[in-house]
Amino acid sequence: MQMKRRNFLMSVAVGAMAIAMASPGALGAGKALTIMAGVGGLEFPFFVVMMDKFKAAAEAIGGITLLVSDGQNSATKQTADIEAAIVQKVDAIVFSPLDVDALV
Repeated sequence: MQMKRRNFLMSVAVGAMAIAMASPGALGAGKALTIMAGVGGLEFPFFVVMMDKFKAAAEAIGGITLLVSDGQNSATKQTADIEAAIVQKVDAIVFSPLDVDALV
């Protein structure tokens, strides 16, 4: 059950990132985008690969500043990172929550 939930969340995160990055013109022609991408913890190889893919996609598209958030296996840290991104007024936030209930 936990693996299905994680796979679903990964699909949602990747899909949201793809949508945000596929149509940068939707937010304004020529406007650079700032996206915060966060994962549960970069100590896990799965999350390292996921973040590498985010970085490669942002670089390939261009005009995107990617803010990387390492949750450090802490829902509290992830919540603080998301709040900081909101204060910075990023254009999009894409993250893989460590604990869905804690981040609600």
